[in-house]
Amino acid sequence: MNYAEMSAREMLELAAKVAVIETRPEYCKMEPGYGLNLSPGYYWNPLERNADAFSLAIRLGLDVDIHNVALRGHRDRYVEVRGFANRKLLWHQLVGECESMEAFTRLAIVRAAIEMGRTMNQ
Repeated sequence: MNYAEMSAREMLELAAKVAVIETRPEYCKMEPGYGLNLSPGYYWNPLERNADAFSLAIRLGLDVDIHNVALRGHRDRYVEVRGFANRKLLWHQLVGECESMEAFTRLAIVRAAIEMGRTMNQ
């Protein structure tokens, strides 16, 4: 699965499906800057909102490790997301020096949810 080619909507729809978040066709549309409209006035977007990403991680039992380590003048910044029960690494996301750790953590959680769904279907 090539995540780089997936749209935000595709990622959100797959993550919602894996997390068994009810989507209703009459409301489920992507509103730019808001997310998936799951019900009147309720937009779900773990790519943009910390609370939605946190809720997704809890719902799926994900273990999120955030690393911000300086060794010998070099800083390693990355996020790892594992399944809680089996500790299987689902996603490893490098974070650039000037990039938002929060944004990359949210992205890692969503991609790990999608990866969890993909491995469950094999």
